Amino acid sequence: MGKGGKLGLELELKCKMVSWDEVYNLCKILAKKIEDSNYLPETIIGLARSGFVPSRLLSDFLGITDLVCLKVEHWLDTTGEHKDEATIPYKI
Repeated sequence: MGKGGKLGLELELKCKMVSWDEVYNLCKILAKKIEDSNYLPETIIGLARSGFVPSRLLSDFLGITDLVCLKVEHWLDTTGEHKDEATIPYKI
């Protein structure tokens, strides 16, 4: 379980904490699967906040320079609870 907090408040979050090596290796595996599929995306969209690092790694591994980051909200403030649906807080 991960710990999250705001203003010193400690919460137990329902998530798996992974090491840098795990993130790196999982992204390497995913990049290989994408390459093996003979599909090469033109753009990678990284979802904030958890997806910044993996999207950048995939961008580097696949040689894709068009990298876009988008914020998606699915947590209720500091409660550690999920909203019913993830939302994009921008007009698109």
